[in-house]
Amino acid sequence: MKPPQRPPVAAHSLAVLTAVLLLAAVALLLPAAAGAAADLMPPPPSPPPPPQHQSPAAVAEVQGAAAVAARAQGANSTAMQLGELDFRKKKAKKPAAAAVSRSSWRTLPFMSTAVPALLAVLPPYDQYLAIENSKTTTTSLLDLEQETATAMKSLVNSFCGAPVHQEDGGLILVGGHHGYKNGIADGRDKIQLFGLDPDPAFSLAHPLRWNRWYPAVTTLEDGRVLVVGGSYKADAGSLPPFSEIVDPKALDQESETLPTPQNFVDNAGMQWFAFMHTLPRGHVLWWGDRGGSISDVASQAVLADLPELPEEVTHRTAYPYTASVLVLPYRPEEDYRATLMIFGGAEGGAGTDTPAVSTSLRLELRECDSAASGYCAVPWEVEEMGVPRVMGDSVLLPNGKVLLLNGAQWGRAAYSSSGQKAGGQASHPANQPLIYEPWRPAGERYFHVAFNPIPRMYHSTACLHRTGEVIAAGCDTCGENVAGLTSAMTPNPKGLLEKRLQMFTPAEIAPGVARPVITLAPASIARDQTFTVEFTYDPPAAAEVAQGGGTGGSGSSPPAPAVTAASLVTPCATTHSVGWNQRVVFLKVLSPDSGSDSSGTRSLTLAAPPSSHPGLSPPGYHLLFLVTSDGGYSQGVWLTVTP
Repeated sequence: MKPPQRPPVAAHSLAVLTAVLLLAAVALLLPAAAGAAADLMPPPPSPPPPPQHQSPAAVAEVQGAAAVAARAQGANSTAMQLGELDFRKKKAKKPAAAAVSRSSWRTLPFMSTAVPALLAVLPPYDQYLAIENSKTTTTSLLDLEQETATAMKSLVNSFCGAPVHQEDGGLILVGGHHGYKNGIADGRDKIQLFGLDPDPAFSLAHPLRWNRWYPAVTTLEDGRVLVVGGSYKADAGSLPPFSEIVDPKALDQESETLPTPQNFVDNAGMQWFAFMHTLPRGHVLWWGDRGGSISDVASQAVLADLPELPEEVTHRTAYPYTASVLVLPYRPEEDYRATLMIFGGAEGGAGTDTPAVSTSLRLELRECDSAASGYCAVPWEVEEMGVPRVMGDSVLLPNGKVLLLNGAQWGRAAYSSSGQKAGGQASHPANQPLIYEPWRPAGERYFHVAFNPIPRMYHSTACLHRTGEVIAAGCDTCGENVAGLTSAMTPNPKGLLEKRLQMFTPAEIAPGVARPVITLAPASIARDQTFTVEFTYDPPAAAEVAQGGGTGGSGSSPPAPAVTAASLVTPCATTHSVGWNQRVVFLKVLSPDSGSDSSGTRSLTLAAPPSSHPGLSPPGYHLLFLVTSDGGYSQGVWLTVTP
């Protein structure tokens, strides 16, 4: 499949092209100014096609030159010129020794009965549903508290489908894979439900309007589910001419239809597992491979198209050249700014002998009244990660950091052309996880953490667990014959199907680290509500912190850590390197911790997400965490958010 082409423009003369290049050179000499942003405008009419005699390379060159010219001549020319500086790669910092030594991996004492190619928690329990590529059983119910795995047979094949939660914690499994004769039924046009109460069981809702293999989903501000993309057949077939909106409160009724933004369609190729995200205002962010849009569901209007990627970025980000995509944590002090992150990917046509991409892409979106769309954007930032990665997983941590894990350093996401039993089209497992710290300067954000000995490539998954640790699971192409294995790796000795489960413990919550313990929290909060959380916390004294090697600057001892923040985290539901509803929202602290009372109890008074930003926290279950000033955090407690 060829990469989608950008909209062509008319040819420019050599003189104009020369002037444009001079403008770009001047822009690179300007000093950087943090926070410069440019208005995002509604999408313009499609430009005319280029003359037939132009080669694709010539068209691309002129397109890039025209884009630079437009930036230089616009009302926000300073911001866009400074953006040219951001397009340069920022080198990664060397690993932090403390993070490597204190973080750790452990293998759980039980295995899944299915390869967790899809993994989703079932709140408010410590149980997960795992789904694999199978002709018969397909699913496994994992109970981390009881350390058991129970094989189950679903009604239809939800492998290759998209998971999303209902408000009551049950799962909606949208679309899926074809069926098998004398085996599992076709799931491509199905909506399959799964819940634990009163007993674990599957059921079916009203079918979709269209077959959807590799679709995308996101929960809207009112709890309805937007369903996007996916092809009619596996790895092939026609594309749906519309998106669909499913109402979890009316699952016996047919879905609504919604137009799909044209810029998304033009850039998303086959629309396989595109990235969808509900923004704080309730608008929807669409990202497909190399471009996207922002739309308003209520009016069905496209508010803006996202800025084009820098010319130097030639790689792909959607299956089979899969990057891991998410939106960084939302913070009230940043006016709930949305920052899109794309980690890794691969060049189009990549094979097992092609290195994956070692850079990340970052696009900051700000709410601004100056733009007709209501949004401004800081130009794309390209940053070196230090480890190439395709089909990796990214997990938001409660303290605002991101864990990058799993995937491969070479190749792409797909089975061998000879089939699954012959393995995959990737090699050199990416077993070195990274921590990404968004608030640091570019070039200083990536750090190594403890090496994972178990390779996890195609159809691997990762989830934030209630304890604040991260579950790693899956891979059905990870046998002992994978190219690029090292002596530090322990691949599955029983073949390609990896059913071992692991837990990663970040350094901030390593054994022996003092953590807050939530003792009282509301079972439910409404938007705009003020509420109090009680907890206990016995932090180390400042002297003990100093002995640990930290400093507060100028050689002084750092202050003892304190609980200074709280975050809400959505329940994990992930497959194929993306969890559409994954989000962390920091809450406004109204009354800080003033110290413990005679019983040792402390408290924070917090503000629930504001109704002015209804898309911040979708209705349903969330995990509440308390976060300390040194990046540590409590275990999570389940609560529900109501409109």
